Amino acid sequence: ARRRLLHRLAAYVAQDGHAFEDAILAREAAAGRAELAFLSHPSHPEHVYYKWKVYSLVNGDTEDTWREQPFQMVAGG
Repeated sequence: ARRRLLHRLAAYVAQDGHAFEDAILAREAAAGRAELAFLSHPSHPEHVYYKWKVYSLVNGDTEDTWREQPFQMVAGG
């Protein structure tokens, strides 16, 4: 269930941009929900996976297929 939520959020952010992600996080924080708290912790494994998922979707990957060759998302990463 959590992985499905993460995938759905990643798909919306890949389509609608970072402003959408910011709006969702603000709404969740205002409601006192911690379900997406991992997004505020860059070293959390789910945060890393989520960022990869958004990046891969933006670059043309799909839910079922993704590139397997190495790539670099951030300088020095």
